[in-house]
Amino acid sequence: MFLRPALNNNAKYIFHCYEPESFTLDTITLACQYYFVAIVLCITGSYDFMYISYSVHIIIQLRLLKHKLRNSIGDQDIATLHNCVKHHQLLLSIFQRMNRVYFWMFLFHYFVTLITGCTQLYLVLLGNIGFIDLVSIGIYIIELVLQFGYWCFAVEEIVYELSTISNAIYMSKWYQKGKIVKNILLIVMMKAQRQKYMTAGGLMDINIYTFGSVRSDKKNQSPNN
Repeated sequence: MFLRPALNNNAKYIFHCYEPESFTLDTITLACQYYFVAIVLCITGSYDFMYISYSVHIIIQLRLLKHKLRNSIGDQDIATLHNCVKHHQLLLSIFQRMNRVYFWMFLFHYFVTLITGCTQLYLVLLGNIGFIDLVSIGIYIIELVLQFGYWCFAVEEIVYELSTISNAIYMSKWYQKGKIVKNILLIVMMKAQRQKYMTAGGLMDINIYTFGSVRSDKKNQSPNN
């Protein structure tokens, strides 16, 4: 869309619209379109940046926690163990708050990616579009898939790190610890093994399989399928 003026010398506007004959209205229309694109890019970029930042922060903290559980827990080191449990609870609470914040956004992203991508591919298959529009549609579809992809893969990585806490505890030879330490580590291990994904509106889990379903649904738009 926004590449039309760059790819086509005859295209003055970013979006298809009625071209007013008045110079003043023409200027206002063009300014509004560029303003809209600038605002959308800033808002979308900021929102995605916050999501990725939170995700990277949780992943790093989980890896540090696993390292501590593997190497720093002794039979008498109850204080360190309590700190690890509190650290784990804090990371779980951050993950749960992220799920509440992005609960509906995940669902919105899923349907926007699926419906818009399939619609654009259908227009391409009809073959009634020019080269400029074809390039714009291709870039737009790639951007949609990539954006939904890093949302899904970030959640997948967080859940993987949360789930492998049980492996870190097992590698620490928890069964050789004292009774108090063993009981606490066993609770953390059981909690890690029941880790759930974020959900999109409560309808589906957000993971690599959800990302794969979007890609396969788009592929099924081909007339050969």
